Amino acid sequence: MSAMSLALLLTTAAATAVGVAALHATHGLRRQVSALRGELAAANPGGPTAAVPQARSADRT
Repeated sequence: MSAMSLALLLTTAAATAVGVAALHATHGLRRQVSALRGELAAANPGGPTAAVPQARSADRT
């Protein structure tokens, strides 16, 4: 096997390993986000509410 073929094989293996690690990390983050959404929904069963401050009156000078 030539040096070039070996280099390409090692590069391909490294890229594959990095891709698998990225997919694994993404899957773990997706689980955490789903769990967090569930916790937030359980803590606030009425749904999201926006806190809007009262508008200023027009007669202020």
